[in-house]
Amino acid sequence: AADPGRAGARLALGSVLIERGEDAGAEAAFREGLALAPDDWQSWTNLGNLYQGRGDFRRAEESYLASLSRRDSFKARYNLGFLYLKRLGEPGKALPQLMRARDLCEDFHLAGRIEAAIQAAESAARQK
Repeated sequence: AADPGRAGARLALGSVLIERGEDAGAEAAFREGLALAPDDWQSWTNLGNLYQGRGDFRRAEESYLASLSRRDSFKARYNLGFLYLKRLGEPGKALPQLMRARDLCEDFHLAGRIEAAIQAAESAARQK
């Protein structure tokens, strides 16, 4: 908060405010950061997470897509895939996101979780 002119400081502040349950302040901090650095993919992803947590799934989708238009990241792909699969009931859209998240993942501890999500999306897509 002491350095309002730096986008990274706004991202950090927003992340702290989310942890404290201060969603409105977090959203404002992310938006202020994006005003300074519109291509900050992390702020877009965090904004998507905030919206998904609120149940505003279309705004979450828009934020994740904005993030991915700036950088192809595991976090945005995985969260977008989860959004499509669990929140929007669109397993056909979830599957490519989750498969790309698997390709981007650098943490072997997450491999089982990603594979389970891919299998769930495949199963749900077959049932539709």
